[in-house]
Amino acid sequence: IKNSVTGVTIACFEQSLDYCVVKIPRWDLAKFTRVSKNIGSSMKSVGEVMAIGRKFEEAFQKALRMVDETVLGFDPY
Repeated sequence: IKNSVTGVTIACFEQSLDYCVVKIPRWDLAKFTRVSKNIGSSMKSVGEVMAIGRKFEEAFQKALRMVDETVLGFDPY
């Protein structure tokens, strides 16, 4: 059975995943006064970021920059 959308591939064609997704929780500690800056297991995040890249390193760098604009990147070494 031909794929009606592409007209080229067959209906059972499996695409390969060529991307990686990273999600990182976000805490806005500046929003609350008199709160401990130590992040513990009982703290709830105020949101999260999701970044997509071709490799884990690329997606991780993008996610870190979205969490905090002052972060320039991550040096894995």
